[in-house]
Amino acid sequence: MTDAMSLTILRGGFRILGKASPAIASRFAEALFTTPRRHRPPERERDAMRDATPLHIAFEGMTLRAWRWGAGPAALLVHGWEGRGAQMASFVAPLRERGLSVVAYDGPAHGRSGGKRTTLPQFAGALRAVADRVGDVDALIAHSFGCAAATLAMHDGLHVNRVVFIAPPVDPATYTRRFSEILHLDAAIMDGMKQCIERRFHRKWTDFSVAGMAPTMTAPLLVIHDDGDDEIPLRESEQIVERWPSSRLMVTSGLGHHRILRDASVTGAAAAFAAANS
Repeated sequence: MTDAMSLTILRGGFRILGKASPAIASRFAEALFTTPRRHRPPERERDAMRDATPLHIAFEGMTLRAWRWGAGPAALLVHGWEGRGAQMASFVAPLRERGLSVVAYDGPAHGRSGGKRTTLPQFAGALRAVADRVGDVDALIAHSFGCAAATLAMHDGLHVNRVVFIAPPVDPATYTRRFSEILHLDAAIMDGMKQCIERRFHRKWTDFSVAGMAPTMTAPLLVIHDDGDDEIPLRESEQIVERWPSSRLMVTSGLGHHRILRDASVTGAAAAFAAANS
C-alpha cells in the first residue's frame, strides 16, 4: 500500500469516525500524533557513533540509548521529532575541540531507545534523566521539537549554562496544525486530542509553549534558523528571541530544516557559543 493510499484511508476513516464518535476519533488522533516513525540512520551517522562510549539509561520502564565522547563538563545534544541522536553527530568534533565532552541520545520511542509512543512532557523528562545520569551538563544544543523539550526541561528544573536552539518551534500549535492539515481533521477532533494529552499529564496545552516559558529562562541562548526552512518558519525563532532574555538569532540560507545540522558554519558557531564559558 502506498503512502498516498494510506493517507486517503486515514482521512476517510477520521471523517466517518468523527461523525459517529468524536471522542473515539480524538483518542485515535492522539495515538497517531504520539507515535513517531523510526528512520534508519545513514552510514555517515553510524560511523560517527563508533568511537563513542555507549550508555543505557532507565526511564519510565524503558531503556534510553545514549553515547558519550570524552569526559568532564558535557554538552548535551537533543534531536527533534522522528530524529535520533546520531543526527547531531556533526557537533561532536567542534565541541570536543573546545574542551567539552559530548552526550547524544535517542529520545523515547526514537532511534534505538525503547517505547512506541511519546509526548513532549516525556521527551523533556527523558532529557532530564539523561542529564541526571551524565552529571555536570554545561551546555545544551537542541534541534526542532527537541528545543521545545529542552525549554520544558529547563522550566521544570534542569540547569545548564548556555543553550543553542536550531530551528525551534514557538508553540505546539506548529505541530498540531500540520498534523490536522495532513489528515484533514476538524477542530472538534483536535480539541479532544489536546484534552486527552492535558488529562494524562495534568498540564494545560499552553504550558508547552516555548514563547510562554521564554521570559523565565536565565541561560544565554543562541538561535540558528534557515530562512528557507519549510517545516518551521523563521518567524518562530524571531518570536522566541523577542521573549528570551540574553538571546540572539543567527540566520542561514539554503540549508533548510535538516541539512542545517551538518553545515560547518552552523556547528562551529553553535560549539563556540556553547563552550564560551569553558
